[in-house]
Amino acid sequence: MFIEIKTYLCLDDMASRELADRQIATGMRFAEYKYEAATRKLTPTAIPWDHEVVNDVAPAERWQHELLDRDGEKVFRRVVEEVKSMCSAITIQSST
Repeated sequence: MFIEIKTYLCLDDMASRELADRQIATGMRFAEYKYEAATRKLTPTAIPWDHEVVNDVAPAERWQHELLDRDGEKVFRRVVEEVKSMCSAITIQSST
């Protein structure tokens, strides 16, 4: 798991949010994405660019978790544990 921290100012600008959306974290806030292997579904889904109208492809509401508050920390720690578990499963599979 790699995290690049952006300043909170990125949340105010659509283009900056779009770039940060590819990395899931900006400032002390982060977005949580979920992937279901069985259905190959990623949520929240990507918002495609509209070629005729300027649209927000990375809404600020996606960054609903604040790393420095208790609930945000719980979510972050859960995600870290899930990633560690997935990595262990890959290591075990590749060594058999």
